[in-house]
Amino acid sequence: MTDKELWKNFNLGTELDISGTFIFNGLDTFNKMKNFYYEDEIFEFLYNISVGVERLLKIIILLNDNSSNIKTHNYEKLFEIIRLKYEINFEKIHNQFIKILNSFYNKYRYDRFNFSADNKYNKEKEELVCFFNKNTTMTIKNDFK
Repeated sequence: MTDKELWKNFNLGTELDISGTFIFNGLDTFNKMKNFYYEDEIFEFLYNISVGVERLLKIIILLNDNSSNIKTHNYEKLFEIIRLKYEINFEKIHNQFIKILNSFYNKYRYDRFNFSADNKYNKEKEELVCFFNKNTTMTIKNDFK
């Protein structure tokens, strides 16, 4: 077994375990949520899911010997690299969720560290509630009054 084969079999196996753990923890957080009131729960859900999915995308790229630069947090760029090798046909709802993860990971999670009069800690909550209201039969209220 070559060093590259060893790395792909064992090191990327560990990365796959890490990715799965992030995704599981995100889904577990979501499962335990009683409502969409607490921004910290939504943050934890989105953070874990976004990190897990990003790592999974990078594993797919590396397993296919693609030497592209994967030092990015842009999901759309990672999908572009994968689409060069595979046909991926997500439904509209899946693409919408990927956009939420991309926005959260690249924009919303850092917004908390900027002092601004219009800084809101619930941008990701608003986007997630809108996503569920648009794509499910549930109606989630975001005012909590």
